[in-house]
Amino acid sequence: MKRFYLLIILMISFGALAYADDQQVYYDRYFRIAEKYAGKGNFSKAFDSYKKAYEYKQDTFEINMAMGLAYNEIKDTVHAEPHLLKAAEIEPFNLSANLAGGVICRINKNYRKSVELLEQAYRISPFNFSVVYELANTYWVGPRNARKAIEYLERARSINAHVPRLYTAYGRIYAETGNYDEAKGYYLKALDLSTDQGNKKVIAQANDALKRLERKMF
Repeated sequence: MKRFYLLIILMISFGALAYADDQQVYYDRYFRIAEKYAGKGNFSKAFDSYKKAYEYKQDTFEINMAMGLAYNEIKDTVHAEPHLLKAAEIEPFNLSANLAGGVICRINKNYRKSVELLEQAYRISPFNFSVVYELANTYWVGPRNARKAIEYLERARSINAHVPRLYTAYGRIYAETGNYDEAKGYYLKALDLSTDQGNKKVIAQANDALKRLERKMF
């Protein structure tokens, strides 16, 4: 009887191992397919394959990071957020997870979590321009903390003073706090830099901001 029970236990164990192996095989297969599509810029097909991979494994950093970024690519930040939060939870010292998660949380107006993740990203990489810049944006867009926002913009400028969007961020804060002359100076700086660099997006943003500012000043 004992031998019979032992055989049953062994059969169950081997069955569980075989099932786990099958899960891993399917996960790896779909994940590789998704990565190939993503590498070619076909994010729609990449997303479908990531979802299939996720059916077989939900608790790894790589699949949650991939799912979060894939959702973001199809403009679905609501579903991107929990995956990026999970990725940051699994690997709390991963810069990409904290940075991406912080930006997505800000877009979704989850400002408290955005600050938390971006502050963690800042601790990981304090001289990363994107981290410092995004943290400044979150402090202004969320808690409307102009002092902290300007403080981080100053740090970003010390890292790289030649990024046009840095000065549109300054301009926005000063304009929205009623400091129109300062705002105009920063928008003009953004316009100069973006013109030199051929950055059409920032040129349009700066020109539009200057027109709105002129209406407020006169």
